[in-house]
Amino acid sequence: MISDLSQFNSLANSLDLVSSNLQQVQQQVATGKRVNVPSDDPVAYAQASSLNTQQSAVSNDASLGTQIQGRLNTINGAFTAATNVINSAIATATQGADGSVSTSQMAELATQVQGGLQQLLSAGNQQYLNAYVFGGNQSLSTPFRIIYLGSL
Repeated sequence: MISDLSQFNSLANSLDLVSSNLQQVQQQVATGKRVNVPSDDPVAYAQASSLNTQQSAVSNDASLGTQIQGRLNTINGAFTAATNVINSAIATATQGADGSVSTSQMAELATQVQGGLQQLLSAGNQQYLNAYVFGGNQSLSTPFRIIYLGSL
């Protein structure tokens, strides 16, 4: 025969176990995770931690890749602009080399070359994320500027 105290202890232990299991299930439902603390499943917790670390690293790599792609696009745009300016300058120089160009036409060609120089300067001073892409290790300082020394 089982004593009342034994039955009561057995019932109390069963209720504690059911209550503990219920709390664990409620936590799993609330968080959407089967493993919330290492004691839920040590192996799964370790695997999840490792996967979270890997996911973070991949996310950082993707973010860095996006930044590099943006910088390369900025550089490509600057090179394209510089190429266009240089090609225009060659055409202007060729036109100016013709002996039949008047003084006023020559002044107009000089103005075009000066404008091209400003465009080239602008291309060389392109920025991406507030840093000059051609600034080297001085990326916060304007890398190119025109210094006039007076008439030669």
